[in-house]
Amino acid sequence: MLTKKSRQNPILMEARKVLLNQVTINAHDRFVTVDEFRFQMWGAADGEASLRFWGVAHRERTYKSDMNNRKVIFRAEKRMITLGRGINYKSNPDAAGCIVRTYIFYPVVLAFYENKEGVLELAAFTPRWLTSGLAISTVVRKFEKAMDGVIERMDPEDKSLSEKIHDFFEKKKKKRQENKDKRRKQKISKRIDDNIDKEVERAIDNMKNKADGVETNDSQVDKDIAEVLNADWND
Repeated sequence: MLTKKSRQNPILMEARKVLLNQVTINAHDRFVTVDEFRFQMWGAADGEASLRFWGVAHRERTYKSDMNNRKVIFRAEKRMITLGRGINYKSNPDAAGCIVRTYIFYPVVLAFYENKEGVLELAAFTPRWLTSGLAISTVVRKFEKAMDGVIERMDPEDKSLSEKIHDFFEKKKKKRQENKDKRRKQKISKRIDDNIDKEVERAIDNMKNKADGVETNDSQVDKDIAEVLNADWND
């Protein structure tokens, strides 16, 4: 089911064709949409029934970067091929795109481009279904991980339920890791303090034995500790 607003979005309409397998493969091994009806060698598209009946679920996210936008999009185009099959958009030849198959959810089509405001934007499309939000969130996180160090997300004020759930568990995971690191540091610190105490006690025992005329083999640690213990700190 396509709304009037959806029909006026050329990227969405191309993404819909990709999701319906209305594509061909160009010389660069990338998908390109076709206008004419043709028999699809790949068979029926995954989620085709939901797509035709319920329409396309989509979400946009904006990003910023210290690099030039064109360079960022170029890098995104190179890294997207690690996520899925690349797409050449006719409506926006400068956009980077791919289709990602998750094997659990319906496929997700990505389009990364510079919008009319000159801001880097990622649009994600998938057949509308109960799990479409989770599918989009999963693939967007994969994209952000692939672009780590290149872009930074500009978080919107209104997050989806799936994103709020993801952020909640991410914060809990981060807190658990911080507590785990803190306990490990405390354990290492205590072990070091115990070893120092043992070395000091052994050095003191050696000094007492030497004072009693007992022959001992001083280690460099013993000599260092003895120097500290015998130092005149009144000067």
